Amino acid sequence: MIDRLGDLLRMTLHKSGIQEVPLKEELDVLQKYVEIEQTRFGSRLNVEMHIQPEVLDAQIPSLALQPLVENAIRHGIAPNARPGWIAVHASREGDELVVQIRDSGDGLPPDRLMALNRGVGLDNTRARLEHLYREKYQFTFSNLERGFCVTIRIPFQVESSSEIEVGAA
Repeated sequence: MIDRLGDLLRMTLHKSGIQEVPLKEELDVLQKYVEIEQTRFGSRLNVEMHIQPEVLDAQIPSLALQPLVENAIRHGIAPNARPGWIAVHASREGDELVVQIRDSGDGLPPDRLMALNRGVGLDNTRARLEHLYREKYQFTFSNLERGFCVTIRIPFQVESSSEIEVGAA
């Protein structure tokens, strides 16, 4: 576990100051965090990744997913003695990257759900999305039949390669 913590710290420090990273890099950081939490929760925590291969190079704000998964664990898994799950979904819908974090917790009462959707809570994540994408993003919360879902919709962008071919005429 100490090795995983060290890896996570190194990855986090490497990304400080970087606004966006390819989704595959963000998922690598998330995987290190999940491994630490799985050590803590054991068989009570099952995490699944459902990632369309074509979105792995899409740009996403750095360190955006880890706090959302942390919240899912803290509010959806930890309060219950029963085993739970978290699912991370990423896909492309038209010109958007859509990322969802779902958990098997008890969801939220309607008043707290409405407050989240009005912008109360997760201020840092919302502020970063606003800064990077202005009005071209959605950050929404919903109860599932059994659980809770956070959805981020941002423009689908892939970092353009600025490599110059040596010897090209």
